[in-house]
Amino acid sequence: IKNSKRIQSLVELSSAVERCELVWDLCCDHGHIGISVQDETHCNSRLNLVDQIPSITDKLTQVIKKRSNGNTQVLCNSATAVDYKNEHANLFIIAGVGGELSVKILSRILETNLNTSNPFIVSTHNNIKYYL
Repeated sequence: IKNSKRIQSLVELSSAVERCELVWDLCCDHGHIGISVQDETHCNSRLNLVDQIPSITDKLTQVIKKRSNGNTQVLCNSATAVDYKNEHANLFIIAGVGGELSVKILSRILETNLNTSNPFIVSTHNNIKYYL
């Protein structure tokens, strides 16, 4: 995958994560961030790619089938509706969406996953008017 500078910088940020078993690329669009994190970091992890647009998830499913690593799942769902409850060390990546949606997604994650040591990488593109 040929990544833009922005995407590559997010992938590089993820390399600082020492331990994760499950990477969530939320509102993943083309899936480049999550796939690159899985490919380029020491984080030998499972990957969940989440987007609510069926045409995007259908295309990603075809891409994942060609990779055939068996560690990737594509979910066609709103990132604000997913149940993030699990016992794994997670890395959550929210990128390329607005600030308001990012806050809604973060709130959902914190509601359903009480593991407070999970790292987050958040890179909004607009509407940054909320403070956490």
